[in-house]
Amino acid sequence: MKQFNSNQQKNLSQYGKQASGTYPKLYTTGIEKAKNEADQIIAEAQKKADKIIADANAEAVSIINNTKKESTELQLKIESELKLSSKQVISSIKNQITNLVTQDLILNDIDKSLSDKDFIKTIIELMVKKWQPDDAESTDLQIILPRQGKREFQ
Repeated sequence: MKQFNSNQQKNLSQYGKQASGTYPKLYTTGIEKAKNEADQIIAEAQKKADKIIADANAEAVSIINNTKKESTELQLKIESELKLSSKQVISSIKNQITNLVTQDLILNDIDKSLSDKDFIKTIIELMVKKWQPDDAESTDLQIILPRQGKREFQ
């Protein structure tokens, strides 16, 4: 092994002290730099995550608003169709009632009129008086009566 003189040993000793102070300083600097880079990466990741969350929230709000709008439009359409349908049903029922009442009145009046022999005689007489053979396609006038009532009308 090589022997160092005292001057050289002194220099080596100082160099060792400097070196031993330099290594922890480099180590600490490296750790700080790595920590700063990690913090920066985390901050960027957090910023991206916040943007993703904000975009998702905005999209959720948009979807909810569109759904509410569509729901309101559908509800209005259904209400309109129900009103129209109810008006149609009411109108149909009114028509049916009117037809039933009218039909009942007419049938009763017709039955009464046709059972009234004097009324039938008057109608036949009016038809014969108003009949104009010159205007008719056929000059024959025939009146068909029920067999039961023929005698009453002669």
